[in-house]
Amino acid sequence: ARRRGHVGGRYEAAASTRKAPAEAIAEIRAYQDAGVTFLTAGVPWANAAELRSGLREFAKEVMPAFR
Repeated sequence: ARRRGHVGGRYEAAASTRKAPAEAIAEIRAYQDAGVTFLTAGVPWANAAELRSGLREFAKEVMPAFR
């Protein structure tokens, strides 16, 4: 059976700035190359507008690299 967990076994505070899409893609690819098959992602936000913006950017700029 496969297990899910957080790297280091704990949550860490989100950075105050977003990563560039290319940087996010490179990090996700590194996990993929290591055999990771399930990954959660988040975006830093202070209000609903920032959350929507971050999620839209992730969907538009990062997710297509993995389709």
